[in-house]
Amino acid sequence: GVKNQIRMKMLGIPVRLTSETIEWEPGKKMVFRSIKPGRPAVGVATHLFETCPEGTEYTWSMAFVPTGIGGRVMA
Repeated sequence: GVKNQIRMKMLGIPVRLTSETIEWEPGKKMVFRSIKPGRPAVGVATHLFETCPEGTEYTWSMAFVPTGIGGRVMA
């Protein structure tokens, strides 16, 4: 899938991540899996878009799969 470079701040600390698009249904669903860093856990983000009378309902969910001892605490 497509690789995504992400820059963000976590608790005020700049962080760089790389994710990969693993599902893509235009206008309906996007699913990304983190690939870097790969520890302490791999995150999978699901973004859903549903039409409703008011416009579009957006749902974002995250799942974490531990990849080491520290990942068990995080997940």
